[in-house]
Amino acid sequence: MWLYFSKNTIHNFKLNPKESLPNTTSKVPRKEALFSILTAIAFTMAIAQDPLIYYFTSGPAGVIFAIPFLAIGIGLTFFLLGREYALPVASRNKTRQKILIAKTVIGLMGMLMGEEAMAELDWQLRKKSRMEIVNLIKAGTISPNVNDRPRVCLLSSEKYPLISNGGNEILIERDDSGKLSVEFFIDRGFLDHYSAFVYSESPERIRELEQTVERSAFSSRKIDRN
Repeated sequence: MWLYFSKNTIHNFKLNPKESLPNTTSKVPRKEALFSILTAIAFTMAIAQDPLIYYFTSGPAGVIFAIPFLAIGIGLTFFLLGREYALPVASRNKTRQKILIAKTVIGLMGMLMGEEAMAELDWQLRKKSRMEIVNLIKAGTISPNVNDRPRVCLLSSEKYPLISNGGNEILIERDDSGKLSVEFFIDRGFLDHYSAFVYSESPERIRELEQTVERSAFSSRKIDRN
């Protein structure tokens, strides 16, 4: 049996050297690349979750950022995991699976104990800077500087970046005997509920803090002599 093409037929099917056949398989690698990019984004969000929420979601306004951020991160993770495990075992990308599982573990750990861990790290890394500010207050170099709030001092964000969350403001107080207390905010919170690093030389304020630690349901504790 012979397969015969006439000259005209051969001529009609000649390809222009500048032309090429369409790549019908390019969609698959492109789709895989997209899922790899989404996996990298999800993992980056998990790593950045704790610092972003700790430093930039202080007070009521922070909820506007925190809830959508967490919702996007959780939704993206479930979507990618569901898609990955819906594939046949032989078609699954093992690297992406490991990254998504690691992202899930990091995200859960951050949600359960992220603020406490970040506060401990923040204290250890910025203790020297905060004590420098306290000493400048004692020397009279730093003092309250917000007109309508006599206890509040707005610190320079260039000189002391993120030293007090929620606006870089600190509270400066003195008791009747002139003993100093300074508060560096961790979370401005709602109404009277907030968290802070508190330095105090006032016996009355120290007793008040010790009583708060004893009866508090939260992780309040003494971390240094003052």
